Amino acid sequence: PPNMENTVLPVMSWSPRCIDDVVLNDGVEKCQLVVAWGSSVYVLAVEVETSKQSQTENADSRAKRSSSTSQIVCSWSADSDDSKSAISIAWLSKDVVCLLSSRNVLCIYTPQGELVERASTGEPPISREITSGIPAAMNCERLPYWHSGVGKHGVHMAILSSSRFRSGKFMGWYERVNARKQSMDWIGAFNMLLQVHDDRATFWPVLSRKYVDSDVARNRVAEVLTQIIPSFVKESMSVRERCIDDPEYHEAIAHIVLGMLVEFDRLDKLYEPSVFDALLQSQCKRAFLEGIVPHILSDRLRSLPVEVMQALVEHYSSFDAAEVIEKCVLHLDLQSLDLNQIVRLCKRYGMYSALAYVFTRALNDFTTPMEEIFNASLKTEFGQRKPLRHLMLFMYRTLQGESFPVGGNNLAEEAVLKFHSQLMQFLLQPVSVDEFGVDIPS
Repeated sequence: PPNMENTVLPVMSWSPRCIDDVVLNDGVEKCQLVVAWGSSVYVLAVEVETSKQSQTENADSRAKRSSSTSQIVCSWSADSDDSKSAISIAWLSKDVVCLLSSRNVLCIYTPQGELVERASTGEPPISREITSGIPAAMNCERLPYWHSGVGKHGVHMAILSSSRFRSGKFMGWYERVNARKQSMDWIGAFNMLLQVHDDRATFWPVLSRKYVDSDVARNRVAEVLTQIIPSFVKESMSVRERCIDDPEYHEAIAHIVLGMLVEFDRLDKLYEPSVFDALLQSQCKRAFLEGIVPHILSDRLRSLPVEVMQALVEHYSSFDAAEVIEKCVLHLDLQSLDLNQIVRLCKRYGMYSALAYVFTRALNDFTTPMEEIFNASLKTEFGQRKPLRHLMLFMYRTLQGESFPVGGNNLAEEAVLKFHSQLMQFLLQPVSVDEFGVDIPS
């Protein structure tokens, strides 16, 4: 590099590679070499040629490796505040370069020069000296080097200083999530999971071929998310005991959990026992139940366990909002629901549209909803016409060959013809006037 002092020595390291990754073209392999000289860092592509020496009677054939060409792929200058001069450099993987500077700062880079993170080492490693020049020369220089004070193996690094021996590890994403979890840095833990899920974690994977496939990695990240959510809910509530009745705080926690599951496209993990129990058994229960309704109405949630449906009905019926439950039923997959539970809830809370939806869609039964809605109208006050309106609308839509209450789907011709006969039987069957419970003048 230009303007480099004679007392500064270069340090370099070959990129690690697996046998499966080695590609030879006519006996030539392309390798990467990183060189740090002062604060300048270079990544070189080197063509290494492997040739065998001639075999003799008393010697085995040995391979000779030589390099004929090299090219600078990328170069950058380390931050002067971090590195006055690099004293050691190593590849932690083919995607991560670690540089230790004379300012006692450990810097992690990508091969393109992007700084991933930095950490202070506290004190420099022990240095050794080499002699530059001819020993008999008058201007003999003694240059320091640190190769005997710094060691590296995989993602582990050891530094021997004058007072102690230190070892460190470049942690992968799972260890980083656990570290942030232990320090109660939940924002950092969730952000780390998002970076890995979106392939934005520049340091990952590090010397690991287990999660190279992106789909496998995303599934693993989703599993880790479901594992830490219960701890997040529990500890978030414990640190705010004074605000235990703060609905805004509870709503924020529920929104974080739901938002993370939506971002990961893993709303199905919401019904994992650990996640489900943590939310329903905490002060966030109300916020959680109200938070899942928009996801049901937008068809992102298509199923509900029996416990969730029961809790949802009890919550909204407590302030006469059964119509919210009715809208949710119309967006759920009936095959995933307990039909007996849904029918009982529809009858109890007067959800007539949902009742007709369940019988016609799941059971292909058009007679029972007519009878149930008609019987419900007999038990209400004479002036209340809501059940009768549902009944008339149900019969009209079905006769037109349209589905009720959700339009847009046409019924099969056989179903419409069958309904014609069922409707006539229903309308012409005798009904006692006494069943109405009112006096009708003759």
